[in-house]
Amino acid sequence: MARNFRALWLLPAVVAAWLQPTPHVRRAPALRRAPALQRAPALRRAPALRSATTDRSATTDSSATTKTRDGTTLGETTDSKATTKTLGSPYWFDRWWPLAFESHAFDEKPQHVEVLGAPVVLWRDGDDWRAALDRCPHRFARLSEGRVADDGCIECPYHGWTFDGATGACKAIPQGSTPTARAGATALPTVARGGLIWVWTSALYDGAANAAPDVGALDALSLQAEVFDAGGASIADYSRELPMDATMLLENVMDPSHLPYTHHDTISKRANAGPIDLRLDRPATDEGFTLAKSFPDRADVSGFVRYDAPSLVLSETDRGPGGFRDWNVVYAVPVAPGRCRLFVRVVFEVSKLEGPQRFVFERILPNAPPWAIHLSNHKVLEDDNVFLHHAGAALRDDDALHPADWERRLYMPTAADAGVRAYRRWLDAYTASRGAVFSTHLAPGAPAQRTRAALALVAAAAVAYGAHAGARALLPAFDDGALVPPRNLG
Repeated sequence: MARNFRALWLLPAVVAAWLQPTPHVRRAPALRRAPALQRAPALRRAPALRSATTDRSATTDSSATTKTRDGTTLGETTDSKATTKTLGSPYWFDRWWPLAFESHAFDEKPQHVEVLGAPVVLWRDGDDWRAALDRCPHRFARLSEGRVADDGCIECPYHGWTFDGATGACKAIPQGSTPTARAGATALPTVARGGLIWVWTSALYDGAANAAPDVGALDALSLQAEVFDAGGASIADYSRELPMDATMLLENVMDPSHLPYTHHDTISKRANAGPIDLRLDRPATDEGFTLAKSFPDRADVSGFVRYDAPSLVLSETDRGPGGFRDWNVVYAVPVAPGRCRLFVRVVFEVSKLEGPQRFVFERILPNAPPWAIHLSNHKVLEDDNVFLHHAGAALRDDDALHPADWERRLYMPTAADAGVRAYRRWLDAYTASRGAVFSTHLAPGAPAQRTRAALALVAAAAVAYGAHAGARALLPAFDDGALVPPRNLG
């Protein structure tokens, strides 16, 4: 009975494996170009940081750079090969970032979330979602430990100060003082779109110009027209914090060739392994790039992998005129150095499915218990969490999570590696090889502490949900940060 019960958790994974292409030899057709991007207007860049000091100096070569107080390089650097534009802090904070799936968020109480190193509180105010820096300006108590008042304001649990979610204005100080502007909380523009709750993060960076949010950009980010209105139906919305840097997660989802080995018996099979050709189809810009995808052993299957910087990867597989498409939608949100939050949406073109497949997607999966979907995805992620964590640690160069000498240290000769190569070159060109620029509210020491706590919870969940009993003995080591949960416990 227990074995059969556990098998229910893997139902979505089993269905995905069932629908995965199996190899048979044919000559591959010419690579299909990805469809033209249907983008909203480009996201606005913030003006130069108000608090930045600059150092401009003449050089003997063709380089010209501007450096801010934190060492971020802005502007353009030109050499004999290419023009490289390196983007500083505004590239990261003048953006919408997903905080939660709307269906997973708490309706009646506030919750704590971290994004770009900053603590954020999220709560519901009638029909609207609100978010703010999760610190009461009085004594830095977490507002997420408080409550939502009847008028939709959030109340601090320490002394009862209340704050308006739309503006951050302090509405009441029960101890008798008249609220002033300094008493206000840091409110963050928040919008629900396409099933996700999004937050505009300019205010999480001290000294930023705090540009007005570009609401139109959410249409492109949510992929509503491109995927969901094109016959797609999401069968699994899943989010989880992971013990790896967002750069490691993003390069992983740009690499479809790892699926048959890493995820054998969850969403794929080793027997499905074969060559995959990835080739740059849209040259890299600061907004990302697109790779065409083909399978030399499957002439009828093609697709693309698209990176919409800095957080979204969309991977499409098309089984030809008589088949259907599926999409893997991944948002990788930097939480802190070495930690990220994954939002994944697994989408199938249900309108083109027939017979038992259509019945499963229309009748069974939509009615599957959310906990079953959640646990099946936990299993899939545990397939590669351990080596992505350790690979990221091995690549780390002091504080640099993305080392500038990665091409010397990593050997990636195959066409299947093209996505990873393109992404790491994008990091070099557009982030000065540094990846995310974290909020000035990042707590010192927080990443390591939270990683230990997260790993302890993962180990405890593995024991609770029927994993090898040997995991129980490893819990103290996880809690001390000595180990990351291994794939093979026995």
